[in-house]
Amino acid sequence: MFPFFLHIKKLSDEELFGRYLQTGNSRFAEELYTRYFHIVLGVAFKHLQDKEEAKDVVMEVFEKFMAESKVQVVQNFGGWIYITTKNACLNRIKSMERASRRLEEYSQNFAIDLEENELEEEQLTMLPEAIESLNEHQKNCIRLFFIERKSYKEIVEETGYSEMQVKSYIQNGKRNLKIFLETRINRAI
Repeated sequence: MFPFFLHIKKLSDEELFGRYLQTGNSRFAEELYTRYFHIVLGVAFKHLQDKEEAKDVVMEVFEKFMAESKVQVVQNFGGWIYITTKNACLNRIKSMERASRRLEEYSQNFAIDLEENELEEEQLTMLPEAIESLNEHQKNCIRLFFIERKSYKEIVEETGYSEMQVKSYIQNGKRNLKIFLETRINRAI
């Protein structure tokens, strides 16, 4: 085992890739993973600015490598993994931006509803109880955003949550508030 370990360390990326394809021995793929893990993580963090998202991209890139290695020959593994990582980050950013736009539109509509007092008086009286029913993350974000009128950036700074987490907590909190209020109103009817 020890000589194999020394031997594997001396192989180039292309040799490791080729032997992985020939033998299916995961030790060759593991060596590539070991060599490129920090690079992929660094590139992903640079683009995403979120450690957990970057870790997800690392897993996504190496899963893609394992799947595509059976159908695609990679000539320059370092270049391939860099481009694949960058593309995975860009796709994730686009997806987050789309979700953020949808959440922003939803947030604005919800805020307008509250400002225009479209909630029935009965719902308004139940609102404190509804807010208390939320989990701590949602409760904090809902209070800061709607009651204290803080921006996403201010909430991020105050809570330490990422911007995506703040948006998610607000969106899920609003949905849970709506469900809570509708359920209570329907029970009373």
